[in-house]
Amino acid sequence: MKVVVTAGGTVEPIDEVRSISNRSTGRLAKAIAESLLALGGDSIEELYYLHGPGAAAPEDPRVRLVAVGRVRELEAELGNLLRANEVGAIIHAMAVSDFSVSGVATMRQMARAAARAVSLQPAAVTAGERALSGLIARALRSSPRIRVAKLSSDLDAPILFLDRIPKVIASLRAAAPRAAIVGFKLLAEASEAELIAAGQRLLESTDCTYVFANDARDSFGRGYAGFLLGRGGARERLEGLQGIARRIAEAALAGAGVAP
Repeated sequence: MKVVVTAGGTVEPIDEVRSISNRSTGRLAKAIAESLLALGGDSIEELYYLHGPGAAAPEDPRVRLVAVGRVRELEAELGNLLRANEVGAIIHAMAVSDFSVSGVATMRQMARAAARAVSLQPAAVTAGERALSGLIARALRSSPRIRVAKLSSDLDAPILFLDRIPKVIASLRAAAPRAAIVGFKLLAEASEAELIAAGQRLLESTDCTYVFANDARDSFGRGYAGFLLGRGGARERLEGLQGIARRIAEAALAGAGVAP
């Protein structure tokens, strides 16, 4: 069987030397990959490990490391892998960027664009805040952007324009209809009820086999903990990096028809 694990975080460039990223280290994904290899034994032929810059990675002859940076690179590599291989399990643990940088403007440029919008459409002032805000937003989106290889460090109050990126996990089921898919949902300072509800929504909307839902306070603070959610309302609370990794690996292998 061939399996895919994604790890670490993606990066979206602001200019050629700066980028937006996140705090994901890939430690949990590495531990899951190692558990998959140990529990799966000879049943695992290859493990494709798609990882962001600096992410922790396993060492094993069966591991094929694939480095990615931007979300579009992750999409391309995943697409190529899933088209060329029959994959039994996908562990999508990577912290994928939700936004890409479409441009940069200064506060002065934005103020001028807002002033033009109001002066050109005086009726919008009396049409309510929603109409006015929409008018200004359209003007700002079309205002000139700074497009250079490296933004000057002397730039006064630069403002980033961000575009939403479609969720990679939403395309996995169509690309691998028979695979066991484990998705991940990370929230910050959420209650257990909120965390479980968000994980359940992701499970249902993406048709994952399992979703591991956890809070940033646990991932980056007190230690690893979260809930492994399955179809039909199944739910397990897991704690500790190695314990979580082993249980996710067991669930993924069972979902792929392999007895650990």
